[in-house]
Amino acid sequence: ADFDGIYLNEINRIINSVKIFKFHFASIDIRQDSRVLHKVFEELLSINGEPIDFQNLDHSEKEQFLIQFDKKFAKTADGIKLDTIETINTIKEIQELNGEESIHRFIISNCNSDIDVLVLYRLFTASLWGEKELTVDIVPLFETIEALSNCKAVIEKLFTNPVYSAHLKRRKNKQYVMLGFSDGTKDGGYFTANWSIYKAKEMLSEVSAKFGIDIVFFDGRGGPAARGGGKTHEFYASNSYLISTNEIQTTIQGQTVSSNFGTKISATYNIEQLLSARIKNELNPDYHADFKPDHRKTMNEISALSNSHYLKLKKSKHFLGYFSKYTPINYFGNTNIGSRPDKRNQSEGLKLDDLRAIPFVGSWSMNKQNIPGYFGFGESLRNIVEKEGISCLKDL
Repeated sequence: ADFDGIYLNEINRIINSVKIFKFHFASIDIRQDSRVLHKVFEELLSINGEPIDFQNLDHSEKEQFLIQFDKKFAKTADGIKLDTIETINTIKEIQELNGEESIHRFIISNCNSDIDVLVLYRLFTASLWGEKELTVDIVPLFETIEALSNCKAVIEKLFTNPVYSAHLKRRKNKQYVMLGFSDGTKDGGYFTANWSIYKAKEMLSEVSAKFGIDIVFFDGRGGPAARGGGKTHEFYASNSYLISTNEIQTTIQGQTVSSNFGTKISATYNIEQLLSARIKNELNPDYHADFKPDHRKTMNEISALSNSHYLKLKKSKHFLGYFSKYTPINYFGNTNIGSRPDKRNQSEGLKLDDLRAIPFVGSWSMNKQNIPGYFGFGESLRNIVEKEGISCLKDL
């Protein structure tokens, strides 16, 4: 009133910004590899006097132990074990200061089993968190081809587990699932990774509907097509009607944020592409139609053939030596340009399992050999044409 509304636009902008972004601006996600979580849990059991060899229990024994486990860890270890527990406890502190929305998801990289999820759940309940007060969503990340093919069984086990289903109920029956294109491509080749994720989404949508769970797919799509699965808007436009799309989340990889969203014009264009993809998928049956049975059979054959050819190269005794000597992979870890370390286990030598997808794909790209993008795909097409004729592929 004293300034005739001269600052009204600025005040409204602040009010709207707080309404949209709250005071924390954006939610933080925490992420750790399942193998690390197992090591932490096993060592904490040991130093807290639990008389059990958890590592050597069979699957059902581990499951029963985790269902019944109700103790708190009095002692913590050093190094990464301590760091993991401190992170879990810090989540609670951040929520108390900034609200639950500020940090409420913990992603399990390299998730292969329901045990991986239950181990993290017990790391929370054995720390500062009470079971009924756990306001964190546990997000399995399925990224290898094997994990993607087994994900339905893993999720079904979790939905029928009395401890985890009670946790889900407290979380309003909402399950986030992350699916990783990049590591899937590194593991099984470009085509197999994409087709495996498509089928995984169909299976997970089916099992979630069966149990009345709202599933949210969080796509680790990355950026370049060779590691991110092609153009994002075309991918979302082509989702089958069998795939749950009530809510979709996707990562924008660090190196593509500025190019896609760095200016108002490019940000507007890319956001419009994503929104229109969803509208196309919803309204145009040509986009959301399911594959016909014979098409699905062909897709499975292409995937199996290209994957086999890709793995034959990757498992060659010369592959790692050639990769190490003739690509710039050894320089990635020494350059201060990455959003994360070049490999998961820094203490060991070059291993494909530990190597992250960004340096793996980047090295081949800089070498002008797009192995992760196309190798094996042409061979699979040649086989299909020889076996079934070109009309089969044209129809698909």
